[in-house]
Amino acid sequence: MPPPDAAKRLLMTSGNVVRAGRWVFVASLLLIGFATLSPGKVSPAHLRPDVFCWACSANGGSDLTLNIALFVPFGIALGLLNLLPVRAGTAGLILSFAIESLQYFGFPVGRVANVSDLVANSVGSLVGGFIGAQWQMLLLPVMHKRRQAWVSIVFIIGLNSFCGWALRPYSAARKTAADGRESQPRKPFPTGYGWFHGQLTAVEMDGRFLMHTGDGPDSIASTHAAGVHGSATVLGRDERLDLVPFLYVYEPDHLPKVLVGQRGLDVQLRGTLNASRLRLGLPTLTLHDAFTERDAGPRNIRFVVNRQYWELSSKSAAPLQREILHISLGLSWTLFQTVVHVEDRLAFLVTILWSFGL
Repeated sequence: MPPPDAAKRLLMTSGNVVRAGRWVFVASLLLIGFATLSPGKVSPAHLRPDVFCWACSANGGSDLTLNIALFVPFGIALGLLNLLPVRAGTAGLILSFAIESLQYFGFPVGRVANVSDLVANSVGSLVGGFIGAQWQMLLLPVMHKRRQAWVSIVFIIGLNSFCGWALRPYSAARKTAADGRESQPRKPFPTGYGWFHGQLTAVEMDGRFLMHTGDGPDSIASTHAAGVHGSATVLGRDERLDLVPFLYVYEPDHLPKVLVGQRGLDVQLRGTLNASRLRLGLPTLTLHDAFTERDAGPRNIRFVVNRQYWELSSKSAAPLQREILHISLGLSWTLFQTVVHVEDRLAFLVTILWSFGL
């Protein structure tokens, strides 16, 4: 039995924890309501994912992760209110089922119901319930300092190792080198993006110069595992506002490892990372206002993608423009985001906060 003074302090702490749990419960409900019941972007019916689709779209892994994280505070609140973790997970399942039912019947506008959201929300509540049940370890660190230290060490090493692996460029060169086949310099045009209406006149890739005639994009093979560097000469531009690639860089028999295209007046560079295997969101390097003049002369777009940095530059009659994106652990927040993109104004602040957390 603990001494009377210690038992009294523990009882007072327990009462404070219950009150804190009530506040966290209310705040978590408001957060969940704002995130799930606010109107979304309306998409055509043929582009909406199926109800039973698991981690749909290229960013499906990010959506799944964020849905788990969204319900963790809800589970923590229930754990602070002395509910068992299993009951916290069940409560999250019931709440998520109610939300997904509303979305299935069209409320709010632009939201789509999905079974993967139901599972992710339940898992988040269950995880939060386990965390909330360990409130003594969180709020009484002196009594549980050894457990806290080990949990922190494992979490920090695991998170940093995962982010370091996920930010490395995806390479299948080791798999294709054993085949002994000579890859073709050009690959078939991939589906999923529109046809570029500007004119791509020449492409340089790994020291090879290839001419291109007519409009439309080009698809080039590259077997360099260390990185990709090349250039594309573009005449004219596409008038659409969505991303329209004009160059795809492939490894033999695999998905494109680098994509360069026009989005509005900007040039964008996207690379395939290990995170692509888990359908996590990828960072994007943007060169703003590279297509400002309608009848400008040819533009030479150069790009570099390797493990240390991405570089994108444009040179025409106007002065040289260049942007560099350094690949570091601080950038790994982009693997999980679906709202704030790396070129937005908040990116610098979010990178600082994420680095501080790491």
